[in-house]
Amino acid sequence: MEATKAAGERGREWEHLFTLLSGFFRSQVLYTVARLGIADHLSGGTRDADELATATDCVGSAMYRLLRSAVGLELLSQHEDGRFGLTAAGELLRSGTPESVRNLVMFLSGEEQWRALGQLELSVRSGKPALEHLLGMPVFAYLAEHPEREQIFNAAMREWTTLDIPGIVASCDLSGVRTIVDLGGEDGALLAGLLKANPQLRGDLFDAPTALRKAEPLLAAAGLTERCGLVAGDFFVSVPASRDAYLLKSVLHDWDDEQCGQILANCRAVMRTGDILLIVEMVVPDDASGWTRDSSILLSDLNMMAVTGGRERTEAEFHALLDKAGFTLEMLTRCPESSGFTILRARRAQPRDEASRSPRRRVCAEGVGR
Repeated sequence: MEATKAAGERGREWEHLFTLLSGFFRSQVLYTVARLGIADHLSGGTRDADELATATDCVGSAMYRLLRSAVGLELLSQHEDGRFGLTAAGELLRSGTPESVRNLVMFLSGEEQWRALGQLELSVRSGKPALEHLLGMPVFAYLAEHPEREQIFNAAMREWTTLDIPGIVASCDLSGVRTIVDLGGEDGALLAGLLKANPQLRGDLFDAPTALRKAEPLLAAAGLTERCGLVAGDFFVSVPASRDAYLLKSVLHDWDDEQCGQILANCRAVMRTGDILLIVEMVVPDDASGWTRDSSILLSDLNMMAVTGGRERTEAEFHALLDKAGFTLEMLTRCPESSGFTILRARRAQPRDEASRSPRRRVCAEGVGR
């Protein structure tokens, strides 16, 4: 009996390991289905493997094998007549739909991420981003020189932010705030959500000129042109002054502590007493039970290490980062679990705080921010 029980447990352990081992197979099926636009070709109804092969310039027998695997992963379904259709998950790979994550899939499973994580050991041994070593330059410089990949990256980030906007907006307390600037806010989708939810608010989007050009039609379509300004700049150099709130969403995790310190120093230099700093990031759990529960945050941390040289941080690490930059962390608000984000609210440290920066702060439960 004991031997049978032990064998059963060993079988479960092997199954778990092989599920992990095959993860990159699964992600590449997902990537290839997205890259070939299979979901777009199926948006009008079912098609057989040969029709899809012709539409995508592929070999029919090879296409069938890909589609069969996609059925196994529940991205597609096969009907009795042998034709293939989309599942609910497969629908998310269609282009141009409100819930599309096609670009997100194509970037996170694409060449840059693939090469970087394939050299994860290099980052672990050196502490440096593997991708920078492989490309011969930082990833953002590389993207600037490769417009097609930059376009996919920017679209991927828009898709990711779109998924998270409702939870962030619902959890972000902007009572008493009249003006806000979103630093590095890309196309302005999050800022637009905050403006819609807070009629008293006027906002500014601060980013590179190329990002601002993409933001104009989105803000116009939302009817927010009169309430939102576009300011071009570089947060490593300076940021706009005289705003009630400064927002940094998924910015600090791209950079090491020294670079984050420069961004925060530029914010502090222009902030007035009473102005607030809102940082929206994933927060790494402190203990091992949380590491299992929030393993996606830890995988994102490894991705940051291998790709940008940045990191996901624990609460204590955020506190130390803010403390060094002259801020007092006042409160953390956990957004709905589906997004995985936390809003960290901080203010400029006052003279009485400088001598003994207190780590005390309030923690709001998930979804409670108003």
